[in-house]
Amino acid sequence: MLDEFAATSLLFSLDGSPLEADRTPVKEVVTNALGWFGFTTGALLPPGSLSLGGHTVVTTIVYKGVPVAAFTRSFTVVSCSYLPRKNSRREM
Repeated sequence: MLDEFAATSLLFSLDGSPLEADRTPVKEVVTNALGWFGFTTGALLPPGSLSLGGHTVVTTIVYKGVPVAAFTRSFTVVSCSYLPRKNSRREM
């Protein structure tokens, strides 16, 4: 089972451009001693790196070098206001 996960990877594209992602090592998930394994793949984008408006991310599952499935998700980045909170501590 561990070899199956090692042979699996996820690729991402954002608005048609490849998105570099990091992957954690394959680890056993300790849940009821079922012998489940998993890994995490993803990317963090800094604030302001995506423009306002619609975007599309495509996630492609690759097994032993061959793409086996792809999933597309569209989303919208909207503007929001940030209002700093007043300091709640009283000055002494």
